[in-house]
Amino acid sequence: MWAGAGLAVARSLAFGALLRFGSSTLAFRAQEALGGRLSVVTYGTASAYFYIM
Repeated sequence: MWAGAGLAVARSLAFGALLRFGSSTLAFRAQEALGGRLSVVTYGTASAYFYIM
């Protein structure tokens, strides 16, 4: 169980670092597009979670 929790934390940190440092090299319009896409993904994930509950 702890290995799975540790893996989830490591993946979250790696994804956050990728977004933080990867998006800093993008142009402004590309950053805006990335933000928009992530907003849609977040909305979809939250909606699915609420639907399941």
